[in-house]
Amino acid sequence: MRATTDKKHPRGRPKKDEDYEGPITKKLIVSQKRRGKHLCGDLSELKRHWDSRQSSKHDGKCVVCGLASNTVCGICGVRVHCMPNHGKAKDKACFFDYHSDACFGLTRADWTDIHGKSKKEWKPPTCTQINQNAKRIKDILAGEEVSDEEEEPAIYHHVTPRATPSPSAAAAVTGTVDPSTLYEPYTMTPAQLKKEAEQSSEPRCEI
Repeated sequence: MRATTDKKHPRGRPKKDEDYEGPITKKLIVSQKRRGKHLCGDLSELKRHWDSRQSSKHDGKCVVCGLASNTVCGICGVRVHCMPNHGKAKDKACFFDYHSDACFGLTRADWTDIHGKSKKEWKPPTCTQINQNAKRIKDILAGEEVSDEEEEPAIYHHVTPRATPSPSAAAAVTGTVDPSTLYEPYTMTPAQLKKEAEQSSEPRCEI
């Protein structure tokens, strides 16, 4: 005789996410966001970076403020402060500033990497500057879509001399130039490089 249970299994396909009929509604989510409490957006990616934190044996400069830090974001590979409990950087949360869109371009490292200026000229941004930058970043992201050509990273390739060695290649052979200078960056797509090579008599490298 087949045993029976009190639990009944509903027939048919299980409900999908769009069939959700729980207490969480769009109105409830929007109200929480407008109140500025509880919800701060999807922080899954930020948590992934937070969980990757590592401590180094030696201190180095924080990429956000320049003060000494021994904490490294394992994913980004940079030193940032994660609210240390002692020292000059006590309670500094540079980790969040570095990963925030609102502070992109305002950190000490960005001052050199993005703006091309000396780190000695950098000053910590004010709350007003951060708010203005946050609006600027939001407007940029809401603007025109980035084309595939703009998204494609710079192509680095090795210059391979053919029948007639280039001057830079010949200099490298004789030891008068650093071989690392033979790596030349191009911000053109492979199609553009091929077209330019067909129009030029100079030897081109293989991509």
